[in-house]
Amino acid sequence: IDLPGGVPLHVLNLHLRAPRPAPVVTARGTGSSKSQIEGQFVAAQKREGQALEARLFIETLFDADPDASIAVCGDFNADAHDAPTRLLRGGDNERQQGPRALVPLEARVEPMRRYSVLHAGSPRLIDHILVSPALAAGWRETVILNDGLQDEVDAPDPIIGSLHAPIVVKFVVPSTIF
Repeated sequence: IDLPGGVPLHVLNLHLRAPRPAPVVTARGTGSSKSQIEGQFVAAQKREGQALEARLFIETLFDADPDASIAVCGDFNADAHDAPTRLLRGGDNERQQGPRALVPLEARVEPMRRYSVLHAGSPRLIDHILVSPALAAGWRETVILNDGLQDEVDAPDPIIGSLHAPIVVKFVVPSTIF
């Protein structure tokens, strides 16, 4: 997206694989505990592989422009401490974060409002907006619109719309708000 002044904004909209077990056929069949355990492992590998592929693409953007404006957003199906989110951020903690680390803007929401889904009554933050330091410099506000959010466990079929709360972020770029 070309921003005012000709600065490009790179947006990656992700929907990483859900942590449900992948179908795995074993000698005991598809519904066995062994099949479920192996399927859970395969699902985790797939989700982390998707995150790694996206992060390697982010690295190419930084290679081309160390001050690139980058936003990575969407349903990561992972909380802030899970491997996919850590891979995408580019570091596990403050000491490991360098100039290419992405900033989690949803973490700037007050703790009581910091969730994007309800699962069996438990609020979880599995949707994220991560931005490059250059873009984070123009950050002004993050809001998670989770009022009236329906619990995904109790949602009647068919599900109409989304069971995830939108995360809305406001930035200021040279003399423009978007």
